[in-house]
Amino acid sequence: MLEYTGACDANGYGRVFLSGKERKAPRVYFEVFVGPLPAGARLKHTLPSDKCIGSPCCNPAHVKVEQSFNEIKFARRICPKGHLIDADNAVVERRGNHLLVRCRACRRLDWKTNKRLAAKLRLGQQSPSEGDDR
Repeated sequence: MLEYTGACDANGYGRVFLSGKERKAPRVYFEVFVGPLPAGARLKHTLPSDKCIGSPCCNPAHVKVEQSFNEIKFARRICPKGHLIDADNAVVERRGNHLLVRCRACRRLDWKTNKRLAAKLRLGQQSPSEGDDR
């Protein structure tokens, strides 16, 4: 059993810093014991929770390499603002070799808010400052 006991993220997965970059511990263990992952590939834990320790597991024998992201299956879950995240309300973003699944409704709201804030900042920078003697 290979259990990572160091620093963990909010989901309980081990985090390792290598060359100033944060990486997931299961991926580091896999690359050390098995070899490098192909570009764009990800690891998927294959054992059910009753047969393994769960997120602290770093055993390369418990994971398989997935090459394709075409058939991503979304677990039905609720975002922090209460929206149902399913196949219709999910945005998949690539972050390097990782995928991030986000709530589409929240992402749209964040985008609008950030756009309005940027517009206000631009308008504030273009107006002359008070007390400017020219």
